Amino acid sequence: MGEKAYYIRRPAFKKELNEETGEYEEKLVGFPFVKCWFGVNQTEGDEMPPHQSPEYSIPQLLETYGIEEEPFRHVNGNCQGYSYANRIAVNPIAKWPDRTRLHEAAHYLAGHTVPEFNETYQDNMHRGRAEWVVETAAHIALKMAGLTHLMNENASRYYTENWRQGQDIPDEDCKQAISIGEKLLKGMRVSAANLLTIGEGNNQILEAGRPAGGEV
Repeated sequence: MGEKAYYIRRPAFKKELNEETGEYEEKLVGFPFVKCWFGVNQTEGDEMPPHQSPEYSIPQLLETYGIEEEPFRHVNGNCQGYSYANRIAVNPIAKWPDRTRLHEAAHYLAGHTVPEFNETYQDNMHRGRAEWVVETAAHIALKMAGLTHLMNENASRYYTENWRQGQDIPDEDCKQAISIGEKLLKGMRVSAANLLTIGEGNNQILEAGRPAGGEV
């Protein structure tokens, strides 16, 4: 056809050896321009089938990563949620409860809920960096899933800017936020095989663009 591909920024990964586990892991190293994208109108063939939006489930996310939600016990009523070990808790009067679940789950995925991290960040980073990473990750996941009705985007941006305290965000934090955002998105995705099982007795199956159980 003689069509020319468009340039897009595509994530680039490389495998690095994890000295603790002895296994190779994929690490995000950047977003180079790659000439590889064609529009559907540049191709030939049968008509494309209608797009089917994937289904997403917050309980599926918790099950995927072995995260347990427990009753909220914090004495500070202004606290929206908290996390420790593999457990999270969400304030029953939280303004955006599902966003808070993703935020706290992101703390777990980032390794922020173990005692060793508390010792590390006190010496090497202020808490704002950790909060910036997990809130950005939750924002990315909800945005990519088409579930922005589960959060206030302006409040989310204010939260990250407030914790940033005017400091530049290191590249490693940006890469971690993107990586965790992808993990949240994958963890929420419900496959066709287990959609009915998870849906039984559970009103937290979320379809892109549709509120969940009137929690908006």
